[in-house]
Parts: sequence; C-alpha cells; structure tokens
Amino acid sequence: MRWWIVGAGLGLVLPIGTAHAQNVRLGSKTLDELGTCKAITTDAARLACFDRVSERILAARASGDLLALDRQKVVENKRRAFGLGGQTDKPLGGGSVDREIAVTKVDTKVSGVSQFGYGRYRLALANDTVWETIDPVAFEPRTGADITIRRAPLGGFRAMIDGGRSILIKRVR
Repeated sequence: MRWWIVGAGLGLVLPIGTAHAQNVRLGSKTLDELGTCKAITTDAARLACFDRVSERILAARASGDLLALDRQKVVENKRRAFGLGGQTDKPLGGGSVDREIAVTKVDTKVSGVSQFGYGRYRLALANDTVWETIDPVAFEPRTGADITIRRAPLGGFRAMIDGGRSILIKRVR
C-alpha cells in the first residue's frame, strides 16, 4: 500500500494500489486523528495524542508507505514534462488534485531557431525544451520572441509565437 500526501496542510490523500476504498479509510483515519488530537483540552493528553499519531506517520513515511509531495515541485515536474510522449497527465490518480495542478499551457521565450525544411523550424526554448513546427510557418520565428504552447483540443500541441496565428508543434526534447 502506497500513499501520497499532496501539499503542505492540504490533507489530501490519494491511494495508489488496488484496495482503494479500504486504503482511503485507513490512511485518512491516521491523518484525521491529528484533528482529534488538536481538540483535546488538557496539555498532557493532547501532547501524548500528537506524539502517538506523529510516530505512526513518521514510521509510515520511513517505510515508504506514505509519500509527502510539495505541490510546487509536482507542478514544476509537470511543466518540465509538458509535451513529452509517454508522460501521464494524471500522476496522482486523476482526481481533483490532478485537475488543480494541471499544466495546460507553457509561456516562455524562443532562445534559438534553426530551419530544417521548407517553412519548418526547430525551436529551442528558454525553458530548456526543443519543439518542431509541423505546419509550415510563413515567417521565420526570431530569438527572443514570446511563445505560448497549449494542448490542442483534438490532441497534440499548438503554439502562438508573438501572438501570431496558432500553429501545430511537437516536442522533440
């Protein structure tokens, strides 16, 4: 059984494995006990409760049964993988957390341009990715131009260079 806690203080738990319903109850119960501990009024009893629950959480993390992820890191990794084939858009199971941290577009700048066919270009971008135009482009993209890449409605990716018309593009590196 593997667990992911997403974001500091969010209390969101997504199970990875087969017995989802049972795993959600078990994992959530341990985390929900933190709220129960907070409600205890006597200092000694509250501290004992926090100690007991935190010991179980730390043991689960040490054994690999509980993974804590930083939301910012997850989004950063999704941006780095944006456009690569074989990457999943739903690394956390496809629930509301994946929808909240979805990367649907990337805004950056063109850092290098090379032509490799009639009207087709290979674009190195400032975010260390390389893309190729699929559609012939009527103008040569220039270094330093703003580029926005979005997921296309029927699959693939479309780019707008300096606010121009949208062109089909694919990521190569």
